[in-house]
Amino acid sequence: MKKISWKTIGWLGSTAFSAYLLIGRVKTALGVEFDPGNKIKDATKLPDQEPPHMVIRAGQILLGFLGLAGVVMVIYGGFMWMTAAGNEERVTKAKQILKYSALGTVIALAAFAILSTLTGTLRSATGA
Repeated sequence: MKKISWKTIGWLGSTAFSAYLLIGRVKTALGVEFDPGNKIKDATKLPDQEPPHMVIRAGQILLGFLGLAGVVMVIYGGFMWMTAAGNEERVTKAKQILKYSALGTVIALAAFAILSTLTGTLRSATGA
């Protein structure tokens, strides 16, 4: 079985995206509707959103899960510290877990804030 490389995946993705953009331009230029009555859309239950909006929403969901994972790790580090019973090795490991999970949570929150700001700016600029 042939192994698929990242280069091939990128090429296929960019080709599909280019075809999507081309079909959208042809449709508006010719005034042709490819799905009269929305029969295909209703049968496939595809979303009404444009791909950029779906990518932004996927990013928001991913960052939400990263924030949740950070909070869980903070709780785990705190529990480890509380149950260390004076064992310096466990206390040191718990402090390290707390430090890195708090840092990761802050980074995830900052990324979420940046993504939300850019989303609001883009939506107001495009009127979407």
